[in-house]
Amino acid sequence: MGPPANLYGLDEAPCDVLVLAVRLDGRPLAGLTGHVDWRTGGRISRLVRDGAVPATGPLLLPAPPVLGARRLLLWATDDVTPEALARCLKGLGDDVAGLCPADLGLEPGVVRAALGPRAVLYTPEAGEG
Repeated sequence: MGPPANLYGLDEAPCDVLVLAVRLDGRPLAGLTGHVDWRTGGRISRLVRDGAVPATGPLLLPAPPVLGARRLLLWATDDVTPEALARCLKGLGDDVAGLCPADLGLEPGVVRAALGPRAVLYTPEAGEG
């Protein structure tokens, strides 16, 4: 079991690249993405509303200093696969990635196998994911 998928978990287990699940269907952002959106004053919600998050492939952004990450990788939940995630993160270098597999609709074991032992896998809070 990994650190909790909330702001305390990010403080406990920071990462270089934080992968966040983004819904493009108009529903509110949830899970770790919802926590990060709240902490950043609705930054992710504005990007979704403005159509800046692509339906296919990720959007890479610098993380604000209030988070335990250097970069954010926003990825539409309907498009992400463990293989595509691994390819993208490999292309970003040997940085430690952090994500909540449940937020992305992925199985933790499959994500661990794709990303390796250095990845930080956050665990959804009770009632989420």
